[in-house]
Amino acid sequence: HSPLFEISWCVLLYTTVLVIEVSPDLLKFLPWRWPVRLVGWLMMPVTIIGVTLSTLHQSTLGTLYLNMPYRLHALWYTPALPLLFYVSSIMAGLSLGALAYRFAMRVQEKEEAPQVVHGLLTGAALVALLYGLLKLGELLWAGELNLLFTSGFMGALWGIELGCCVLLPLLLWSVPALRQRKVVQFSVPALFLAGVLMNRFDATLFGQVLPEGVETYSPHLLEWLSTAGILAGVVLVWLVAVRLLARDARRPVEHQ
Repeated sequence: HSPLFEISWCVLLYTTVLVIEVSPDLLKFLPWRWPVRLVGWLMMPVTIIGVTLSTLHQSTLGTLYLNMPYRLHALWYTPALPLLFYVSSIMAGLSLGALAYRFAMRVQEKEEAPQVVHGLLTGAALVALLYGLLKLGELLWAGELNLLFTSGFMGALWGIELGCCVLLPLLLWSVPALRQRKVVQFSVPALFLAGVLMNRFDATLFGQVLPEGVETYSPHLLEWLSTAGILAGVVLVWLVAVRLLARDARRPVEHQ
């Protein structure tokens, strides 16, 4: 009955799914072809399982905070938290996909396919529109819209989260002339990602209302640095993989 138990299992199984999905790029170095063919046959069910698992653990992340109605500020606490977490994760996934594609093309020194970036960001914008409507609609339905103007710092956080990181990129992407600019194609997904990241920090840290007399927790500098180091290591592994796998993929063409 523990949401965290479900999240742990989903993340473990989803990581296994991700390993299977990228395994053809690694199995092709083996002298046998049957492992690649086997993974090819498994790809459809593995994809279905992956989508199901991500649906479960992303929504259950929001379920975690349903246990603290007196700790989480009313601007963020809502029975719709699982739905909001799930919708925002789709927005983040499409945005990160667009950025990863652009960076991968740059690392490989290839031309970008404009329709790929345009398709991913159009999808992210549509999901962001739904997410913004859900956030505003929930406040209206709960009769808590006035909290935006009476909650001081909390109201400002909520306004920045939705205004600067959802509405602003939506407006930028809705203008055809701006949509063609490289800076907009970078800033729109970056703002969407910043909004989702800020939402998670608000729900986990900044939006928590502690009883009087309880000491406020603030992450130590070493915690921030260790997190930045882990992320930097992941990015380094990704860059090395993109370079090496792309180079090996071009070898047969160049040999011919």
